[in-house]
Amino acid sequence: MAELQALVLVFSTISRMCLCSRRAGRRPSFLNNIENVFVQPAGGTETGQYWFEGNAGGSGGTIGGWVNILNRTTAPVSVSIDTSITAPTSSCGTPSVQAAHASGFFVGAATTAATNTARAGGLWTVQF
Repeated sequence: MAELQALVLVFSTISRMCLCSRRAGRRPSFLNNIENVFVQPAGGTETGQYWFEGNAGGSGGTIGGWVNILNRTTAPVSVSIDTSITAPTSSCGTPSVQAAHASGFFVGAATTAATNTARAGGLWTVQF
């Protein structure tokens, strides 16, 4: 719900800016730039951070989380992640991207033993 309210605020602000602008020549490029945030063109990128923590009942479990991206229509060509924020700890394996879609991706890691403090975090880059 908060995401929807934020989008409504952004688009209402954009509408007012376009209607109040006296420079009609700037309107198309301005709106195209806004559109490129939500519909990434070929070669576009989006970046951010991920972090997850979870409990594991034993070896072979999976912990992780879904990462939302702004794009809603273009399927990613690739998703790369690192562990620069928090290296895998306490029986947490190396994180990997397990499902990439137009609206986001899942980052998860296998566990190697029972633990309640398995975690990892880092930066991600999506290429379209």
